[in-house]
Amino acid sequence: MRKISLLAINVVILMFCVPFLAEVSTLHARQQKWVACSKCGGNGQQYCMRCNGRGLETCYSCGNTGVVTINCRSCGGTGTNRNRTQYCSNCNGSGKIQEYCARHPGYKQPKCGRCNGTGIERCSLCNGTGGKYWYY
Repeated sequence: MRKISLLAINVVILMFCVPFLAEVSTLHARQQKWVACSKCGGNGQQYCMRCNGRGLETCYSCGNTGVVTINCRSCGGTGTNRNRTQYCSNCNGSGKIQEYCARHPGYKQPKCGRCNGTGIERCSLCNGTGGKYWYY
């Protein structure tokens, strides 16, 4: 019986496997494909979801009117004086007064807090990369 050394077996294995492995790796590299993101079209950006690309958002306090209606401080919102005998002179008996909105004084619409007023943000599907390599 003939003895075969371990070295000879390793050489034979390497002779047959290395070309095959090289062929597999080049085959694998040939089958990768860049696929553009379906949400942003490959540019990595999308319109801001909060402001829809306008860069401005609606004020939740005043609805962009610049004025808010609050309870009258003089009568506590009751519309009468402390004795409840006369109407409050500050609110004319309504119990409410109007003030300028403290969130954005001067009727100026507030900037969007999500995109900082730009109207554009990173694509949420591809995280701003524009796409992905797919391996087939």
